Amino acid sequence: GGGRGPQAPAVLAHAAPLGRVGADGTAEVRSATHEIGNGAYTVFQQIAADALALPVERVRFDLGDSTYPDAPITAGSRTTASVGAAVLDAGRKLIEELTSLAHHAKDGPLAGISADEIVAVEGRLALRSNPGVNEEYQSILRRAGKDRLVAAGVFTPASKRKFSITALTKQYELHSFGAIFAEVRVDRDTGVIRVPRLVGVFDVGRVINPRTALSQLRGGMIAGLGGALTEEGYFDPNNGRAVVRNLADYHIPSCADVPDITVETLDIPDPEMGDLGARGLGEIGTNNIPAAIGNAVFNATGKRLRSLPLTPDRVLEALR
Repeated sequence: GGGRGPQAPAVLAHAAPLGRVGADGTAEVRSATHEIGNGAYTVFQQIAADALALPVERVRFDLGDSTYPDAPITAGSRTTASVGAAVLDAGRKLIEELTSLAHHAKDGPLAGISADEIVAVEGRLALRSNPGVNEEYQSILRRAGKDRLVAAGVFTPASKRKFSITALTKQYELHSFGAIFAEVRVDRDTGVIRVPRLVGVFDVGRVINPRTALSQLRGGMIAGLGGALTEEGYFDPNNGRAVVRNLADYHIPSCADVPDITVETLDIPDPEMGDLGARGLGEIGTNNIPAAIGNAVFNATGKRLRSLPLTPDRVLEALR
């Protein structure tokens, strides 16, 4: 996070989604964030459903419109941690408003009950000590004569701390981290490197959705494999134009190139990342793969190659 000033570390950014609960018992959350294959639709719908104690199928999450409330760019592995924390805040405010309506109602099962004694569960507000005493959200809204409630969630990193965000980044490392293990085979006659096995173990804070998280990390490891072994761009030294401009010449890993990949996450919520406890994982799967493969090649051959990709010609030159 260093170098970005005192406003926010690189892993967090301001976000302000808008949440709404309707008298039909459904909810909607909007944010000007983006879906670029990072699972935003799925993850934020799940976070909103959890915050509102509603089934996922009764929650809608809309994004990708610049007229929606503020969100950071989808880059730097910050989207889930930043927007997710703000979605939690929106859900919390909506539950507080519903609780206030139930408390101040002239009649009803929760009329006059203190907010501390009320808990949200499965689309209802219930008495904490006796869940059988409860009322559905839609009933609370109808009783209050409202067709919906609206609340704006906010997450601004600096506002969540008693000390400055600059001090926070000096005191804690807020980025995700992990370890990559690579098994390689090097053909001394042809210089061809094969990678039969990759293992990645990561600490990314709370894992919001295990399926999408593991898919992203596995995909990142495949991208790192391509960066290590096959992907290379060439530029014309005379005019600076890219010579490699299509997937016929720019060699990304195919299915046959992808080895057995094992991915594990620790799933330990990070208390310094707000109530959500999640850190970014969009790029961490890629970063260490070339280094792990390079170290394995050194272990196999005794030769240290320092230019990527590790193509057969470079391997043979090092072996000679």
